[in-house]
Amino acid sequence: MNIYSIATTPEMLASRTNISEPLDYEPIYQARPGMKMPIIILRDGKPEIVMASWGLRSSSAFNRIHMSRVLKSRPWNLLIRRQRCAVPANCFIVNTHGAPHLIRLPQHRLFMMGGIFQIKKEEIYFTLLETESADLISSITKEMPVLFHNDRIARWLKADEIGTLMRFADKAGNNWFDYFKVAPEIISEKENNRELLTPLGMTREQQKLREQSIQALTFEKERMNRRNSK
Repeated sequence: MNIYSIATTPEMLASRTNISEPLDYEPIYQARPGMKMPIIILRDGKPEIVMASWGLRSSSAFNRIHMSRVLKSRPWNLLIRRQRCAVPANCFIVNTHGAPHLIRLPQHRLFMMGGIFQIKKEEIYFTLLETESADLISSITKEMPVLFHNDRIARWLKADEIGTLMRFADKAGNNWFDYFKVAPEIISEKENNRELLTPLGMTREQQKLREQSIQALTFEKERMNRRNSK
């Protein structure tokens, strides 16, 4: 996974994450390694939104790292214990044999991806943490970001036990995924186009009907969850 989107406004991001100070940034529809992105870190015991470059400075290859590798490496093990971040996103894109797919969480237009950050000469760098894909999307990708909802940001940032962190990487949790093919142009390094986030080959009317169907399914799923929780 080398592309994701964060188009949520700075004010809305601050509101959804209960952070009092919004940080200004432009919507990025195709975020790529090397770009500066908003992330959330713990500073003086409180969550704070900062801008950080995607990719740890020590190696350009470290744009993402699997949780299993983190546990086996002492340097990574120390980083995940001390320097975690939450990376806000609206969707992410995987490229399977030249066929890019967009993946999102219909119940949560804004969600968080787990990451690790470093500070070098006052510049902040981060890498994304990956885990085994949810069964629903395993046919298009074997790995996916560690995902969690806005109400778990503080728990992710403040947890001090590795067992707690690993539960965040337990496949998909209770998440429900929607995915569809998108235009191959989305992979181009020159693109930052909102229109490329729409299903490939669909008219606007077809997209509207699809969205209505997804919303209906989401509502039904949430209603069933409320019933089961009683």
